[in-house]
Amino acid sequence: MSVQRAITIAEAASSPAEPDWRRTLAAFLVETGLAGAALEWREGGGERLALATAGACHDRPSQVLPVLSDATGRLSLALHGRLFDPRAADAALGRLEAACRAQFGFEDRVVEVVREVLASGRRRVLLCRPSGALLAPASAAALALEASGLASRGGQLSANDTQDQFLLRQALRAAGLDGHRRRLALTGDGRRVFVEVRPVLRPPEALRPVAVVLLPSPKPSHEERCEVLQRLFGLTAAEAAIGAAIADGARVEDIARSRDVAVSTVRSQVKAVLQKAGVGRQVELVQRLAEAG
Repeated sequence: MSVQRAITIAEAASSPAEPDWRRTLAAFLVETGLAGAALEWREGGGERLALATAGACHDRPSQVLPVLSDATGRLSLALHGRLFDPRAADAALGRLEAACRAQFGFEDRVVEVVREVLASGRRRVLLCRPSGALLAPASAAALALEASGLASRGGQLSANDTQDQFLLRQALRAAGLDGHRRRLALTGDGRRVFVEVRPVLRPPEALRPVAVVLLPSPKPSHEERCEVLQRLFGLTAAEAAIGAAIADGARVEDIARSRDVAVSTVRSQVKAVLQKAGVGRQVELVQRLAEAG
């Protein structure tokens, strides 16, 4: 299943009646008499991201108030100008905090459903902030990290190779902040491994940017390939075994030798497999099987 499809399912599964935190920010300005206000997100010791502004804002706020935080960063409100009524500001800040807390809950649900949907489709995934902070332990994806040229250190996703680390950071920022998709060729197990980085939540729609890292799918076993072939194309057990062997790169002569049958018999079975699969060449069968997972 595609990442975009998973995100669509996640949003549909979440409550559509989420509070409008942007409108609440604008109302905060009216109630307090400030010249301007800006919601900002900062990850750990990382840079400050301006998520939404109302009114006139400049480089130096008169005051910065904490709003919410989680394990990966904190949300703050930068005030510009003077308050005409501090008590009104406290009440307005409480309403803004409630709206942002509701948005946090919405984003958490989207992330969790995206994780579950992609994992159910045999996709090994990691979700993290643009800084590389992992939203949860690598868990099921941990075994694939080293083979993919990646590592989890202190809750941070990083690449084993210095140049790869630079490319990974760029890709995470591009996905989480700008909504761009990137495919990286990283060094893993002495070979080049392709890892995809895509956006899940990003400003200005989200308060906390999130990127998803798709690790290489685990290679299915011979038995799993046979099961997929039988289910997809209605092959017999013998035909499915032939198709799975082809998908594993075996030659017709090798298959005949391992099954102790004539090469002509295997060629006939291969022809039947291709016909049932609706393809004309062995390489097309391999592609169809790869697409099916």
